[in-house]
Amino acid sequence: MHNQGYGTICGHGIIGLVAFVLEARMVEASTDFPILKVDTAAGQVIARVVFKRGCVREVAFRNVPSFVYALGQAVDVPGLGLVRLDIAFGGAFYAFCKAEDLNISLSPENFRTLIDLGMRIKKAVINTIPVRHPSEEDLGFIFGTIIVGELAWAESPQSKCLYLR
Repeated sequence: MHNQGYGTICGHGIIGLVAFVLEARMVEASTDFPILKVDTAAGQVIARVVFKRGCVREVAFRNVPSFVYALGQAVDVPGLGLVRLDIAFGGAFYAFCKAEDLNISLSPENFRTLIDLGMRIKKAVINTIPVRHPSEEDLGFIFGTIIVGELAWAESPQSKCLYLR
């Protein structure tokens, strides 16, 4: 569940759910490498787990089938003009566009602007491009916008961790 209700699939949710049901003993693991099948609104997800001494150490999963729906589309976004994007499905439909095409960097100080741009682009796509899932009518809608681009990474002087610059 998220700020707009229930999602059709969520990778973080799968990891959390699998860890919770195993560690809470709601599902008994008969091996250190259990496989759990999780039915979601978008289809079945298969999780492979490393479970040692009662604790989940790793979770990997095979998601629902993903596919590209439309490449090289363009929508007119109020205040932005024509925005080029692709539409793909990976549990839900998303519009993918490039930060450089929007003249914005993917940096923490731009987060509010990025949210605004994403919402405006999503609305323009909904109003312009009909989306249909090939087998699940209920999944035929744009869930969100994903803005892709380069991140500026730097090494932390205090540790070997990386952080956004």
